[in-house]
Amino acid sequence: MIAAYCAGMSRGSRILLALLCLLAAATSAYAEGTWVLWSQLHAPSAGDWVRQTTYSTATECTEAIDYREVLTPKSFTIDRRSPTDLFLMDQSRARGLLWQCVPDTVDPRGRKE
Repeated sequence: MIAAYCAGMSRGSRILLALLCLLAAATSAYAEGTWVLWSQLHAPSAGDWVRQTTYSTATECTEAIDYREVLTPKSFTIDRRSPTDLFLMDQSRARGLLWQCVPDTVDPRGRKE
């Protein structure tokens, strides 16, 4: 069926269609590329970012954050800013822990010089 459809197209149209398909595949691969779970201790000021675990997809990474939220003691305050962010605060000790999922192309520590 695709061959019959493409047979009626000019060579330039077929090339354009092939390029669009490649672009769609690359965009899809980026959207589901490797994701990294990072943590940052706040005691009381923000500490260094620590790389925790790498996941194949954003969904797997956010599920890891979901799991941490479920295991959080009731005495903690939970601030879920987005599916990829979780901040846990222990008011009694003035300490918190931030969990964040980001694509592997992003480093929350900032640029290296």
